Amino acid sequence: MNRTSLRRTTVAQLRKDIAKYADLQVALDEGFVPAGPCAASPNGGMGLHYLHPARMMAPVNTRAPQILLYEQTAKGVRLTGAEFFVADGDGDLTTDSDRRSLSGQPFDGPMPGHESGMPVHYDLHVWTDKANPAGVFSPWKRKVSC
Repeated sequence: MNRTSLRRTTVAQLRKDIAKYADLQVALDEGFVPAGPCAASPNGGMGLHYLHPARMMAPVNTRAPQILLYEQTAKGVRLTGAEFFVADGDGDLTTDSDRRSLSGQPFDGPMPGHESGMPVHYDLHVWTDKANPAGVFSPWKRKVSC
């Protein structure tokens, strides 16, 4: 299977695996919690992050992401994708020998934590709702706003 086919298969499977979380209450009932305000930049938005504390330091499981991404709409929140998170083994921003990949797509990073107590890490956003002109693995999506 080529890289493009592998990516499509991975994204399609993830879309199925997280479909139940379209109902935010299901995500909350399964242990996801809000993680900060809506994330936006001049490049677009990431939306609202809901993380699963028990999964944050666990090995990446493509069937069970650590973070769910939601967009605030007039009708409530809408599931837009997922984010995978891996703490950097040595905490050094200048090395990346432990960078992970998903379906051949390298994780972004290493990057400093975004808030107090968050380690140097790698992450990878996967947009599962609608096409993202910047790419399915881009950290930002133009049509997501806060």
